[in-house]
Amino acid sequence: MATTRPDIDRLIAAVDALGAAFGDLAIETFTADSLRQASIQATRAANMIDGVRADLARKARDLQPAGAPAAVTSGRTLDPHGQRSNKATEQDSRRSELFDSLPSLGDATRRGDLSGGYADAVNQATARLSNDERAAFLDRHRQGLSAAALTMGLHEYRVHVRGLVDDYDRARELERFHQQRADRTANLWTDHATGMTKLFAQFDPETGARVRKAIDEEIDRLHRTARDDPDDQRTHQQLVADAIANLILGVRSNGRSRTELVVLIDLQTLLHDTATAADTGTAARGNTDISTETDTDTSAGTPADPPTDELAATAAGSWSRPGRCCETSDGTRLPVETVRHLACNADIIPAVLNGNGVVVDLGRAHRLANADQRRQLRIMYPTCAFNDCNVTFDRCEIHHTTPFGPPHNGTTDIDKLIPACQRHHHLIHDHHLHLTLDATTRTLTVTHPNGHQEHHPHLDRRRRTTADPGPLPHTA
Repeated sequence: MATTRPDIDRLIAAVDALGAAFGDLAIETFTADSLRQASIQATRAANMIDGVRADLARKARDLQPAGAPAAVTSGRTLDPHGQRSNKATEQDSRRSELFDSLPSLGDATRRGDLSGGYADAVNQATARLSNDERAAFLDRHRQGLSAAALTMGLHEYRVHVRGLVDDYDRARELERFHQQRADRTANLWTDHATGMTKLFAQFDPETGARVRKAIDEEIDRLHRTARDDPDDQRTHQQLVADAIANLILGVRSNGRSRTELVVLIDLQTLLHDTATAADTGTAARGNTDISTETDTDTSAGTPADPPTDELAATAAGSWSRPGRCCETSDGTRLPVETVRHLACNADIIPAVLNGNGVVVDLGRAHRLANADQRRQLRIMYPTCAFNDCNVTFDRCEIHHTTPFGPPHNGTTDIDKLIPACQRHHHLIHDHHLHLTLDATTRTLTVTHPNGHQEHHPHLDRRRRTTADPGPLPHTA
């Protein structure tokens, strides 16, 4: 199919040749090494396509008629046969806009060195910034964002970029939190067409984390009940509805009347960070136990007490510590002032972490992980211990990397425990996988029966260094 453009003719020929090359692959005869090589090349080709699609989206934007909706016009131009979702087309457009700000990231994607997922990580992390703030952030980190992408896996890069945005956005954090509290709302109405009662609500991050924790615990209880009853055919959505109704009506049978919220904050932030705006209100209070998990700051070179002028500059974002962390166990960020308020109304449970973000262990003699150990694991793992698995910690089971008791004589110590989602837990036992956990770095090594190994490094959510800062400050 010849065209009037030589470059398009070359593209058609190259795509046909690539399709033929894929068709000629004798995948059934692959060894582990040839499988790896083929996968690398297939990924490289897919990455290049991500880069080209972004460039096409930019040109489609330029060609659209004045006043026409961008998404509709570019979608018709780039996908005339309707084979891609509108979401994918919009994603290409957002990537192209980012590549305008980070040209070296776009170049690396076009070469096949990076997938479009790296651009998505930056777009997702900066989505909460205003247009002017986002432009300033990208300008400040123009070189660093591209360089880091070439040295990090995708999941690690997401954590890295989110941390950079957190540090940059610190000055507006308290102001935004008060605005979020002011924006809380709820509505209850009856749909007269169906007769169903409907409920809508939105909460600030602190209240939302407490509400979600309570709902998740009730869903888990109902799920276990449904699992034991073969006649219970409720869908997940029905279980969610029943959990919310039970909580509102006070119908709970798990023996707990109070919900525990775990907040992770490093010690330096708790003691020294200053307010970023006037405290115009207090955090909402409810029938909730608040356990504030504190950890010691082990960042190399971090000043224990910044000078007075630096303290004043903190609100402007000119002074930040790479190890700063102030969030709930599921990653919801909170202003430090809110956490201090919670700490005044609750016991502070100290959790000492080393430079890798690993909780220092106290051994346990019983088989099941106790509440303290679950708190420690929740601090270290927001999700399943297997990299790129997004199942949240509270939906995981605690697994012994060394089986408990004879013949392996495993113990219920923190350096032998990981959170594993139901799927990975079944894979471990059904496929006889052997797990080894490095007690210092918490890198998880999975060995298959055929000897193949895969490594899942622990990604420190606080991005700390591994240097030892010396003895902890006296806080009594």
